[in-house]
Amino acid sequence: MSDNRRTFQHGDGGGKRKPNEKKSNPFGMPTREEAEGVTSTSGSTVARSMAVGARAGIGVPFGLRSPNFGAPLGMQPELSKTQPASVRKSAPLSAVQLLVKKWVNEESLPTLPPFHPLERTAVFLPDMASNPPVVAGRIIDCLKAMNIKADYDILKAKAKCTTSDGHVEFRIRLYRGRNLYSHGMIVEVQRRYGFSLEYVHVVRNILDVAEGKTVQDPNPVVSALPVSEDDSQINDTDFGLGFASNMLCKDGATRSANFIGVEWLCSRTDPARIGRNLALRASEKIMLSNDEITRDVRNVVMELIRREGRFSPQVYERFAEDTFLVSLRSRTLTIMANALSNLSDAQQSVSVPDDIISILMEDLKGAPDVPNDAFLAAKSIHALVRMPGNEWIYKISSLLSNLTVARNIGQASHAALAKETDDCITALASH
Repeated sequence: MSDNRRTFQHGDGGGKRKPNEKKSNPFGMPTREEAEGVTSTSGSTVARSMAVGARAGIGVPFGLRSPNFGAPLGMQPELSKTQPASVRKSAPLSAVQLLVKKWVNEESLPTLPPFHPLERTAVFLPDMASNPPVVAGRIIDCLKAMNIKADYDILKAKAKCTTSDGHVEFRIRLYRGRNLYSHGMIVEVQRRYGFSLEYVHVVRNILDVAEGKTVQDPNPVVSALPVSEDDSQINDTDFGLGFASNMLCKDGATRSANFIGVEWLCSRTDPARIGRNLALRASEKIMLSNDEITRDVRNVVMELIRREGRFSPQVYERFAEDTFLVSLRSRTLTIMANALSNLSDAQQSVSVPDDIISILMEDLKGAPDVPNDAFLAAKSIHALVRMPGNEWIYKISSLLSNLTVARNIGQASHAALAKETDDCITALASH
């Protein structure tokens, strides 16, 4: 029977060397043979997984990062091990600890499979193979701060994640290292589909917190447009609604056109992307104007929120399974939430149909499944609460209970939802 254990060769003499024997390296990095012990893959591409250039000062944006950045990992004492047994038994588990138990099992962390080439978006953590819950807890806290929904699979030590805008689905996999690297664990991020300008920041934040670093800004605003409050030179009378109408309302408009039109309106109503004054003027146009183009755009937005019109019950049967339509509806909720919030900040009022309020309440109830839609619903309701002359909203009997349930979900896994629902409950209590 052939011996499956990998043997290491000296580059010069070709003789065998002992597995624990270290080969000198000018940068102190593992050699290619040692890298193969982690990836089980031979060839010139294996060095990418070890990011040899990272410690050498070469600009490598991603890769299996050098474990010596920042403070040494694996040295933090476990709180649970420093407490008396009686205290450990009686102390309830936190929300993060409950999610950790759904994701990793310290005794069954899967070993990196043979011949598995790691993605460049991966990091090796030395001396952490015996304590994966610490790393998992860091990542879960980071996902919560970035408002990312995640479903956990303990059998594969895998987290299935979707960015807050719904545009990118990705996986986070945890492995135990192989051979010489069995003392450490590997965190790998794999993009499955979609594109978003924010995704590069999401990956960097996940890998940073896995290493024990502090993330300065978990939700940076990425915009292709310069933000300016000086709109005196702008003569765009319809604020791009003509363009959005062509993308959304024209017969035969493709899915790509629909997506562009919705994203255009999201940017036009977002103060962080286009400036407070322009966002307010666009919001006034979308929500208050009655010209034909604006009415058509507003009707399409409401159809998507209601799942009507082109999204009639015949299509609705497949609606939840169609990731594109789900993402598109989420972005229309963003348009309405942005517009209502801008008008509320300016102390302007707008009437919203009763059925839209009922739909927002249903989105709040759906917080366990779609927390980002619940956040957008809470943002819209909070804006309506702050608008003058909207005393009717305080009479909705189930509003407070739905907000409370959504807040509990947010406190566990979605920071923006927790903050928005808490602010809304505070506004209701102060009335």
